[in-house]
Amino acid sequence: MGLGCIHYIIIIFFLGILMGKFSCEIGDFILRILSIRLFPRVIRFVKRNKEYKPEGNHRAIIIANDYKLDKESFYVDGAEILIKHFLKNKIPYKVYDKVNKQKFKEIILNDNIEHVYIFGHGSKHKIAIKKKDYLFYCEFEGYPKNKEFVGQFHCNMGGGKSLADYIAKNPEKCFVTNDMRWFGKNWKDIRKLIKNSKI
Repeated sequence: MGLGCIHYIIIIFFLGILMGKFSCEIGDFILRILSIRLFPRVIRFVKRNKEYKPEGNHRAIIIANDYKLDKESFYVDGAEILIKHFLKNKIPYKVYDKVNKQKFKEIILNDNIEHVYIFGHGSKHKIAIKKKDYLFYCEFEGYPKNKEFVGQFHCNMGGGKSLADYIAKNPEKCFVTNDMRWFGKNWKDIRKLIKNSKI
C-alpha cells in the first residue's frame, strides 16, 4: 500500500527544512519525484491550456528543459497560476516547452513578446536546456533591452548576471531571486506578483 497524500506533505515539509544541506540538483531531483505523484493536475492543466491568442503580442511561458512534460511537474509548478490569470483577464500567452538553445533565443528576439516567464533548472546566470547542457545568460549580451518583465522561476544561486540584466528595460522591475527555488515558492511568489499587479 502506497503512502497517503498526508505522508507526502510531511516528507516535503522536512525536505524543505533540509534543503539548505542539499545542492539544487539533488533537491530538485527529490522534489520532482514527489511532485510527479502529488501534482499531475498541474501538467494536465498546462497541456490543455498551452496558448491563448498568441498570433500577435503575447506573453511567453518558457519551460526550459527537455524533460517530458507529461512525466515531470516540478519544473512547471506555478505556471498554471499564470495561465489562469491570463485566461481570466484575456491576456494572450503561449507555453513554450522542451525548448532548445536556438528556440530560446528566437523567443527572446521576438518583438511580439515583452513578458517572459522562465521555469526550469538553473542558477542566476544560466538555465538547463538538457540535463548537462546549459544556456548561459551572458550569451544575450548585446541583445535589445526590449522586455518589460522577465521572471526567473528557477534556482537563482551562484551570482552573476541574470537574463533580466541583459534584456529587460528595467531589471529592477523583474523577478529574479538569489536563492534556491524549492516546491511551493513559485506558487507563493507568483500569487504575490499578481496581487501587486507586477506580472
